[in-house]
Amino acid sequence: MDLDGSWATLQHRNDIGNRFDWDVAPMPKGPTGKLPLSEAGGAWSIATNSKHPNEAWTWIKFLTSTASDDILISQPVRSMPGRKSAVPLWVSTAKSANLPPAHASVFADILPNSFNVPSVPYYQELQTLSSTYIGDIMTLNKPVKATLAAWQAAANTAIKKYKF
Repeated sequence: MDLDGSWATLQHRNDIGNRFDWDVAPMPKGPTGKLPLSEAGGAWSIATNSKHPNEAWTWIKFLTSTASDDILISQPVRSMPGRKSAVPLWVSTAKSANLPPAHASVFADILPNSFNVPSVPYYQELQTLSSTYIGDIMTLNKPVKATLAAWQAAANTAIKKYKF
């Protein structure tokens, strides 16, 4: 038994192969009557200092369209697509060729019961710090050890601002 999500469908197919039959089922409801289900996901953004914000916005609109979700997410059976309009193709593609999981539609069926997971109050600040320090390491060739130490110090300072 494994606790996983729609994104693991291809990996499980590859890992298990035809060694045994497997399928998926929804998690049971908790004591509140709700499913313990969070539909998170990725996001795209435009840098605040972009020299081409209009072109970037055009690209993001295309990248997040149903047509793009169909090509990048649904047809290759990656994670549940971010657009509801692309979900039916994901389900039909996941169920095609008689490959497991036979009940792939469970991922789509439970979507109405999903909820957003609240983030920690300093999440955005840590994300900004991470982007900055990773960028320093990747593009400015700054010493990794010193950059990681500065990143940790900055993150600890950000976290200490909040009382729990």
